[in-house]
Amino acid sequence: MPTVLKKNLVFSSEHLILKVHLGSGNPLFGLAVITPIKIIKKSTDRHLIKRRIHQVIKKNLLLIKKNIDLIVQIKKSPLEIKFIDLESELVNLLNQANVLNK
Repeated sequence: MPTVLKKNLVFSSEHLILKVHLGSGNPLFGLAVITPIKIIKKSTDRHLIKRRIHQVIKKNLLLIKKNIDLIVQIKKSPLEIKFIDLESELVNLLNQANVLNK
């Protein structure tokens, strides 16, 4: 995962930042979700956001290309938005990054 931080493509939306590293050598794909304490203070809320993001990835698992690493970073607290809005925001970022098979 360290190469993702050095060589990556970055895509941004209102609440999320998506960092993508293509050709990672990973047979499937790697995923990391970063929820900073500065943005979301309570650990239960941070874990809730991580679970929601993991669920969106799980729903689109068969569509995600292999041999990539993904980092999803929280830019602004998505607690006030609905799951459907968070899902559409993340799927739009994945489409922008050309990570989803069509």
